[in-house]
Amino acid sequence: MRKVIPQMKKNFCPAARAGFVLRSASLLLVTGCALASQPALAQTGTEKVLALPSDSWNWKEQDQWTGTLGVGATFSRGNNDSTQLNFNGDAQKSTQVDRILFKANAVRASTEGARTANNAMFNARYEENLNRQTFAFLTGDLQRDPLADLTLLQSYGGGFGRRVINEQSNQLNFYAGVAYTIQDNIVNADRKGADLLLGDDWAYNLSENAVFKQSLAYYPGLGDASQRAILQSSLTSKLVGPLAMQLSLLWKFNGDVPAGVHKTDTLLTAGVTVKF
Repeated sequence: MRKVIPQMKKNFCPAARAGFVLRSASLLLVTGCALASQPALAQTGTEKVLALPSDSWNWKEQDQWTGTLGVGATFSRGNNDSTQLNFNGDAQKSTQVDRILFKANAVRASTEGARTANNAMFNARYEENLNRQTFAFLTGDLQRDPLADLTLLQSYGGGFGRRVINEQSNQLNFYAGVAYTIQDNIVNADRKGADLLLGDDWAYNLSENAVFKQSLAYYPGLGDASQRAILQSSLTSKLVGPLAMQLSLLWKFNGDVPAGVHKTDTLLTAGVTVKF
């Protein structure tokens, strides 16, 4: 059973958003430089290998799907009637030629009959290796959050990326491109238009039984487009068989919300997941 820690929300004033962007970019650059200097933990001969699942996790060989699935629920009855349900999952297929990734997250909660959370998001990305360090990618995102004035957000884009660290136990990628966003709101006016897309994803084996993952997608906005950002991270430790303990963080920022609605949402979950 998984327990969802209550959401924490915070308003960003316009002046603070610029500071947030600069701090995020600085953190990414510092992380990349620091990790690039670390020695490889697993190599094939004397050459670095393309992004593959970690052998220490007994993942299946390349050309096979791998990933994790987690479902959690919390129920309270009596003086306080509340229900919380959540789902998160990711899947990946890596070869020497390309990589396919999927991520999904959903939360639904209510207290005393009033809806307190009702959001979902899905991301798919395809990467084609141009060489050992460079790749082209296509990506698609779907988001839904009626409590944050978002009926449905669709974003489709592509671009190029660089594998800064490309080892079996330590993989760090940066990418940049453009995306076309279709945003249907409840109160605010709907929006369609192009966005810039900047991001990174990082997977690092802390030990033979523990792995840390982090990804960031940042849309600085073009024209009248508002800034958006999605940060996801997880720490997973193997228990027994296919079971693992996972601590996950999801942080979202959306600058296009009506008055009285917070621009950020934070979700922290802890529980048992199943890997395949």
